[in-house]
Amino acid sequence: MTSQDTTKDILPENQAEGQIQSPAQDGAVETHAQEAPECAEKEEEKNEERIEETSASEQQPSQKDGTDGKEQDPAEVAKEKEEREQKDYRKLSAEELISEFGALLEEPVQHINRQVRALKEAFDSFISSKTTENTSYEPEAATEGNNETSSLKERFSSLWETYREKRDKYSAQMAVEQKANLEERLALIDELKDLIEKEENASIKEFHNIQARWRKCGMVPREQSSAVWQTYQHHVERFFDYLKLNREFRDMEFERNLADKNKIIARAEELINEPSIKKAFEELQLLHKMWKEDTGPVASEYRDQIWERFSAATRAIHERRHQFLKTQKETLRANMDAKLASCEKIEALAKEGAASHDGWQKKIAEVESLKEQFRTSGPVPDSRNSEIWERFKEVNRLFNQAKNNYYKELKRSQVSNLAEKQALVERAEEIKDSTEWNQTSAELKSLQAKWKEIGHVPRQKSDELWARFRAACNHFFDNMSENRKSGDASLAANLKAKEEIMAQAEAFKVSDDIDKSLEELKSITAKWRAAGRIPRSAKNLEDKFNSLVDSYFDQLKISKREVSQMRFKDKIDQIVEEGNKAKFYSESDYVRRKIDEITREVQQLKNNIEFFSSGSADNPLVREVNKKIERESAILEQWKEKLAYIRSVKLD
Repeated sequence: MTSQDTTKDILPENQAEGQIQSPAQDGAVETHAQEAPECAEKEEEKNEERIEETSASEQQPSQKDGTDGKEQDPAEVAKEKEEREQKDYRKLSAEELISEFGALLEEPVQHINRQVRALKEAFDSFISSKTTENTSYEPEAATEGNNETSSLKERFSSLWETYREKRDKYSAQMAVEQKANLEERLALIDELKDLIEKEENASIKEFHNIQARWRKCGMVPREQSSAVWQTYQHHVERFFDYLKLNREFRDMEFERNLADKNKIIARAEELINEPSIKKAFEELQLLHKMWKEDTGPVASEYRDQIWERFSAATRAIHERRHQFLKTQKETLRANMDAKLASCEKIEALAKEGAASHDGWQKKIAEVESLKEQFRTSGPVPDSRNSEIWERFKEVNRLFNQAKNNYYKELKRSQVSNLAEKQALVERAEEIKDSTEWNQTSAELKSLQAKWKEIGHVPRQKSDELWARFRAACNHFFDNMSENRKSGDASLAANLKAKEEIMAQAEAFKVSDDIDKSLEELKSITAKWRAAGRIPRSAKNLEDKFNSLVDSYFDQLKISKREVSQMRFKDKIDQIVEEGNKAKFYSESDYVRRKIDEITREVQQLKNNIEFFSSGSADNPLVREVNKKIERESAILEQWKEKLAYIRSVKLD
């Protein structure tokens, strides 16, 4: 009989071939009982989320390691699988994830599907966080980080391609094997039918041989598995019924099957208290397959009893799983809410922004903490995973965009600040050797105040500029300090010299020869200025000398204007003799400013006269303004004479 013929003989559920039943209705009861757990399982899979996809090895009647075909104990298989899945890949670095991936590829590909998916999710999360961190405003650091990320992605992609090739190869191999297994099982059914037709001449040894080969036969396509098994069971029942096997042999078979089923029930009842719900549920599936595939019928008086025990254990484990999945669903929802809360906070920080570098550094630290909370808050429902992950990436992009915009603007402002600070440094270096202590000291202090007002400059230039600026300022103030130390002694010498000149001035007598007296007086004042500065405590000596000289000028009938001009010329001459260019140009600038100031004032006074309607000279206000114009004009002429003298002097 061909496989095609056998396929036609596969029975629909709950119907034996030709409506034939064994005398004790053995097959009918057993077949119905076997279907209940499977139906319950399918119903639960429709209503609740599965913990994990059933692997290829879990669908087979016997457990093999996937490499050399050796059978393994189902509990050991479940234990090994649980140990592999206990790793939390989110805690591993990229290098560790790649190493773990390589190690997983050494194992049978049908055993590592869930671990690989979890590992890839952890790696994608790591790469995404690295990508957001590399959006730094330091271009060199960002480029280096991107190169490192690309290298990691290439290595991971290579391992991923290897995994896909192995997985596809295994799937293709399984399809071929399942097709062959289906052909083999259909052939075994044909042999069993042929054996039944022999009736009294049927061989028990041949029947056991068919049973052994059936159990060793691998998986068949899922959509045909149930129908093939029911057909096989039907013909097994027919074998027992039509062969009219003697009671002793039948009882031996029943007892052996009862012992096997009791072992399965005992293990199922132990699994009720198994701490790991996942392990208990997965092993229960294996027990149901063993009940279905590896055991036969039992005596009718035990059938309902043992099935009820097995069903009770099954219901208890399913109830625990149901509660577990319910709790897991609540946990996944809580994890999702926590992740969304982290995203909301990151988005708020992005919108809030910061006005300073320190403010942004605090924001960056807060975001890093929120990102870590997001990663460690646990898994979320598969149906929302992609949505939440996209939300997380979007808020990180918003934050990085705001941060980068700030630092781009900061960089532009730093370029402007750099130019301003460079100008301050150049000015400080230009005047650092000046001996105009008071004037230069004030200017340097002003430069220091401006330095503080200017913002940050690029880091690579900041230290260099500050070192130059500080060195220039310190150079001047050190020189000034040394000058003051040495000046204390010179001031005392100057005081002594001026006391002697004061004695000469007091001894001076105005003679009838006015020109001669004037020259002698000029000589005394020239000596006085040449003597230099004296201690502040002796300032009254300066006042006494100036009052005495003024009294001499009065005796000589010299006007205050002439005295002022003489003193100014003496002062300029003294500066020229000292060769002090800075002081000379400072005096020149001062005179020019005074001329401009008085010129503007005179012009304003003239403009004021125009406001009077009559402009009559008899108007008291007009007369007062005209007098003021005359006074200011006279003063203006004096300053112009001073400027003319400055212009006439040649400074080498």
